[in-house]
Amino acid sequence: MVEPKILVQAPARLHLGLVKSSVDGGFIAAGLSLASPRMEVAVQLAPMEAKPQRSKAERSAASIIARLGHKRAVVVETIKELPAHHGFGSGTRMALAAASGALKLVGEQMEILKITKLTGRGVRSAMGAVLFGQGGVAVDLEGDILRSAAPAAWRVALILPRGDGEAHGFHGPHESLRIDSAAPCSATMRSKLAQAGVEGLMAGAAYGDFEIFQRAVALFQAQAARQFGPMQGGSASSPQGRKTLAWLKKEGIKACGQSSWGPALFALTPTPDEAKALLEKLKEMPHISWARVVKIDNRGARIKD
Repeated sequence: MVEPKILVQAPARLHLGLVKSSVDGGFIAAGLSLASPRMEVAVQLAPMEAKPQRSKAERSAASIIARLGHKRAVVVETIKELPAHHGFGSGTRMALAAASGALKLVGEQMEILKITKLTGRGVRSAMGAVLFGQGGVAVDLEGDILRSAAPAAWRVALILPRGDGEAHGFHGPHESLRIDSAAPCSATMRSKLAQAGVEGLMAGAAYGDFEIFQRAVALFQAQAARQFGPMQGGSASSPQGRKTLAWLKKEGIKACGQSSWGPALFALTPTPDEAKALLEKLKEMPHISWARVVKIDNRGARIKD
């Protein structure tokens, strides 16, 4: 008997900023889902005795369904992958896709934040998990997560600086060491970020007010760079990235920055025409490897039989 497969598609996550907000491990984070790039995997169950080669995501998914009484191995076939350690949340998406597909196959349901915890993801922020499930824009205020759909007209210019095609942002122990060593922001900044998250990002997305949205993005990026910039050489992880961000700001683009530790950069615009005009300029810049304009995804992961 051939085991059925479940296809899981999920949008990449763009990090608008992560800020360490307290000495006891509190974080404020913001992000959004991208219509492209996307990841797609096929999830299938197998007998435990088959002992297939199993990744961390597969092992986590098998452990989750075992908690519900289903002793099966989980096999994940990658159809489309996200670039690892580029700022797109590839690890979390793979873990959640494997677990979501396995749960669907055994006829079980589980809340996305519980899946996230059981797969060992979202240690600092579960913002990415909410985006996996629902898409749109999300803010995590030290565990209190808010989400809103984004206006259909808004666009994101994704940018990879030249020479960074094989680069990877900090991850694993190297990332943890840097984040653990960072001093938390002040109480005043903590309050400003919380206000910007609610009144800027959430209200801006919900009501289509790009001006207050972009001011909030600028605040998140500025504080993230203040905390973590010294660990990567500045506002971006490469000289080309820092040069690109400086140019974008001179062009008057406030909602721009680096996603997580990069190397991917972003710039948001309120209309497709403005995004197209920006893209034409970016393509002429010698230190840009590639740039493309994408929509914001407001649906999140798709699970198909």
